[in-house]
Amino acid sequence: LVYVKKPKTSCHRSSCNCGTMPRSVSPRGFINGCFLLLAWTVWVGQAFVASPKSSFCPKRQPLSLASVLSTSQSARRPTDKFPFGPELSKRQDAIRTHLDGTRLSSLGDNIDIVLNPDKDLLTTSYRRGRVLYWILAAVLFLIPDRTASTLLASKYGGAAGYAIAGGLCHILAGANDKDRLSSDTYTRLNVGLLGFSALGILFAPAEAGFFFTAPPAIILSLIMTLAQGYGILVSFLGWKRGVDPAGTVGLKQTPQNLVNELRDGTKTTLKGLRVENAKKALAYRNSLIVVAFGIVSCAMEGFFNWRYREALQRSWFEVSLQGSAVSRLFMISTILYSLKDAAERDRLTGTTFIQLNWMLALWSSLVGIGQAIYPMGFVLYRGIAMLSFSLLFVTKAVKSQVQKRQQAAADRKALSSGE
Repeated sequence: LVYVKKPKTSCHRSSCNCGTMPRSVSPRGFINGCFLLLAWTVWVGQAFVASPKSSFCPKRQPLSLASVLSTSQSARRPTDKFPFGPELSKRQDAIRTHLDGTRLSSLGDNIDIVLNPDKDLLTTSYRRGRVLYWILAAVLFLIPDRTASTLLASKYGGAAGYAIAGGLCHILAGANDKDRLSSDTYTRLNVGLLGFSALGILFAPAEAGFFFTAPPAIILSLIMTLAQGYGILVSFLGWKRGVDPAGTVGLKQTPQNLVNELRDGTKTTLKGLRVENAKKALAYRNSLIVVAFGIVSCAMEGFFNWRYREALQRSWFEVSLQGSAVSRLFMISTILYSLKDAAERDRLTGTTFIQLNWMLALWSSLVGIGQAIYPMGFVLYRGIAMLSFSLLFVTKAVKSQVQKRQQAAADRKALSSGE
């Protein structure tokens, strides 16, 4: 909506470097935006109507096969007057005891979906968030750049941020399937995704402002805002499921618990900056400090540009890019601390931590490429800092993958020799 406001200086050229957007909004672009909003609403709503139980239908209770059998047979329990009444009743009792005791273990994970449909709903929501974030990442990477300036690195960084958010949704969906959301690692990842979405929703249009014309920028900004809102909902539900699996904490107490979690997590992070396993965790700790300074720097620069935007001739588009960078770096800081903690515990060979390393390598590589491309051509030394930063995570990911394969091969060899 910030594009509809008439700027003090207008620019109708096909390419400009003044930071303002053209003021033309065609009726066709507005109609297309309405259709996209309608399609988005229907697509998101399917996640809630597809489940037999959701937070919008609290009166509907899940039924297991054992409870259905117990209810239907207790209403028609045979009596002793029937020739085979006692024997049939004992068989039914044995069947009900077996079903209640084993929880239909032969069906594997599917019975857990029947007994706990909220888990399936959360997993589906994570997976849809993954697809949505990855689509937005591809769009942000492919849209043209109207600025032809150093802001190109912000565009690539924004695309990488959405790609990382989709990767976190992918990881958290798998953790939810395995009932691992209560782990400290996945709690931090949920908080990181929540911070990325909550902070990012405040700074529209952000990377959508790179379009040459206003209508597609407005539509993409609206879609990004809705996606951030969806991310807030999903990450909040995932965090709540991790810290309160039984659902005993009410909604009134949940916000206060979230504030306490952030406060305690900050204290734990500050205390955890001390490294015990320097060989594996020191690089992550130092990277975390660099990213923390980056958060402060982007926040200060964004506030300064907003406060003196008239004197400095800064647009809201440029200010929103700084806010988007803060949200992205907050999410990256939670990933770095999770990797540092895993390195302290010698757990970097886990699939989750290998994927996190590759995500950070993607982010730093894209930002480095964006810095090297400006203004025309590719000059390596301009992006050497971020490209070197990416080599750290690539090395860590490859090394962890090799160690994992070696350990798997050793386990298979030990198993075969034992047989």
